[in-house]
Amino acid sequence: MAEFIASIPEFFAKLRLFQNPYFQFLIVIVASLATAKLLEVSVAGRRPKGLTDNPVFREMIRGYLTRNLLIIGLLVGILFILDLLKLDFHWLNAIQAMMISVILLICFFLVRKLIRAIMITLHNTKDKRVIRLTRNRNVLDLLQRLLEATMFVLFFTLTLGSWGIQLTPILTGLGIAGIAIGFAVQDSLSNILGGVSLMLDNTYSEGDFVELDNGSIGTIYAIGYRSSKILTFNNEIIIVPNGQFAKMMVKNLSKPDEMYRLNLIISAAYGSDPRHVQKVLLEAAKNTEGVLDSPEAFAFLEKMADFSLNYRLIVSIGTAFQRLVITDLLHKNIIDAFEREKIKIPFPTRTVYLQK
Repeated sequence: MAEFIASIPEFFAKLRLFQNPYFQFLIVIVASLATAKLLEVSVAGRRPKGLTDNPVFREMIRGYLTRNLLIIGLLVGILFILDLLKLDFHWLNAIQAMMISVILLICFFLVRKLIRAIMITLHNTKDKRVIRLTRNRNVLDLLQRLLEATMFVLFFTLTLGSWGIQLTPILTGLGIAGIAIGFAVQDSLSNILGGVSLMLDNTYSEGDFVELDNGSIGTIYAIGYRSSKILTFNNEIIIVPNGQFAKMMVKNLSKPDEMYRLNLIISAAYGSDPRHVQKVLLEAAKNTEGVLDSPEAFAFLEKMADFSLNYRLIVSIGTAFQRLVITDLLHKNIIDAFEREKIKIPFPTRTVYLQK
């Protein structure tokens, strides 16, 4: 028995299986089948979590990836046979280049489908860390397009190389053409790069309430690659090129949170008790609908002007969207309170002395 076991390696050595191209072809096919089956079983058998929680990703592993791995294994095995048999005919190089091109094409579509499945998973995730990083969904779209473009250039370059095409002249020509195109569309490129910086910095997001440096106020309706759109209170769309938007000084009234501080300047006539005026202002703010109890309101005697005592009243409201409505209600309540407490509202006066 021992002699039989010891003779097994010698027997396979005489057969020279590993030097047989057909046996190598069989090994490649079996390895591809085993890898595809292992991926399918591992995804089907594990508890859905993360990427595998996405049905698109799971279906891709079970069907699309498994099927295409078998095709890739078959083509690689055929390439091994053609290389080891040392066949010599006119179309051999063309056939090999064509098969390599098909393998690269299949790999490109596999990688692209994997990227899209990952992006769909990130879009639908409930993980708060991922949501915080990808609050602006355009970031994911931009990342997907960049990855797909990079994969296309990579596989296209490899395909040209498999056909024996020299890439140096092509890359040189593309470089010169890129410089010329860059000068021609530099404004558009500036806007696109501005849009990319806005998306990556996550300074603004769709739905944020902003005030531009020219006084325009509205909600960010959309952030595109070339321009951003702002919806005003008049239901008008302001289109701002991203190149200008990135350089503009903008107040984001929705950050760090939606709570907004409303500042009002209220004037009372000289002769009124400042402490009493402050108490009346705070009472009027407390009785105004929409004014938050916390953080509490403040009233300060800010300036002794020419004909009035000016007070600054600071109150907190839920969102910046409410500031016009609450400002209107607060002014009305202050006027009623001043009339009730006999506090005079001053108006500009001027004393003229006539000399005879």
